[in-house]
Formats: sequence, C-alpha cells, structure tokens
Amino acid sequence: MRNFTTIDDVLSFALESENQSIEFYSRLADNTTREDEKKIFLALMREEICHVKKLEYFFSKRNELELSKIDIDLSSNKYLPHIFPAADIAFEECLNIAIQKERAAVNLYTDLARESTTQTMIELFRMLAYEETKHALQFENRYQAAKK
Repeated sequence: MRNFTTIDDVLSFALESENQSIEFYSRLADNTTREDEKKIFLALMREEICHVKKLEYFFSKRNELELSKIDIDLSSNKYLPHIFPAADIAFEECLNIAIQKERAAVNLYTDLARESTTQTMIELFRMLAYEETKHALQFENRYQAAKK
C-alpha cells in the first residue's frame, strides 16, 4: 500500500507509472520483429513520454498552482502492475498485457481525479484517464483482430 498525502506523492507516483509504461512499450518494440507491431509500440511509447512531460510540468509548478492536498490510500498493485513479457512472447499476449497496464492507468487517473479538490488537478487526471482509455481501446481492438 502507498499512502498519498501530498501532491508530490501523487505526481511522483504518476510519473513512476508513466515511466514504467515507457520502459514496457520500449521493450515490446525491441522484442518484436514485425514492423507493424514495432510502430504500434513506439507510438504508444511516444504518447507516454508526452504524459511524463505534462506531469513534470505540473510537478515543477506545484507550488504556484495551489494544488489540493490528497489523502487517499491506493494499492500500487491495482494501479501499477509490474508485468514484463519474456522476449519470445506472442503478439496477442503482448496486447493482453498492454490492455491490463492501460486499464490500471485509467483506474489510477480516474481515482485521482475523483479525489482531487482543485480544478487544475481534476482536469489533468481526467485528461490522462481519457488518453489511457484510448490506448486500452486501441489494444482491445487489435487484440480482437489478432484473434480472428
């Protein structure tokens, strides 16, 4: 369990989550030999890098933005699954793991938006939840197509 009582705690955890996603998609891109799969994973990795930049901006401005104090208890296992595929994993299984990771990110950002009390943080976390939802749907669609 991790307790979040300050904005630093929340933003640090979100940055940790995004950085793990970057590492995850980078590994998937490195482990595939198919160019279309590599493009998918690299595109997702770039989007996660954009999330990191947004979170870093808020982290750098946290004292100026009068951000709310958050007092919640979140399980890191629910929001930050530590799943790393083997080098020889099938593409469908990669997609399944990616779906799980994206859903965990959606859960994290949705819950953080719900617990935030300032509009700035609510909007940031809602935007991130929306983008992670798009990623999950993208992987779910590819997973369904790959199963056919």
